[in-house]
Amino acid sequence: VELQENVQQVHVAPALLGESMSYEGMEVSNGSDAQLAFERLVSGRLSVMEKAHLKQKMLEYCRKDTIAMVNLAEWLRNAAAVDA
Repeated sequence: VELQENVQQVHVAPALLGESMSYEGMEVSNGSDAQLAFERLVSGRLSVMEKAHLKQKMLEYCRKDTIAMVNLAEWLRNAAAVDA
């Protein structure tokens, strides 16, 4: 099996765990978005409301990303146990 050089969790999670793990439609939907959002947050150029909104969107992304990572680790552990 040949893997692509850049395998991203945002693509793997919904493929293996189902559409509930999709990042589609999220305002912050990948690591690059999160980096840009953080830069905007610390820039000092956002209003209080914009900052609160962006912080919430980053927290939603981080929450989903963490849950996806834990679930992927569990999926891999179960897959390895079946093959053992």
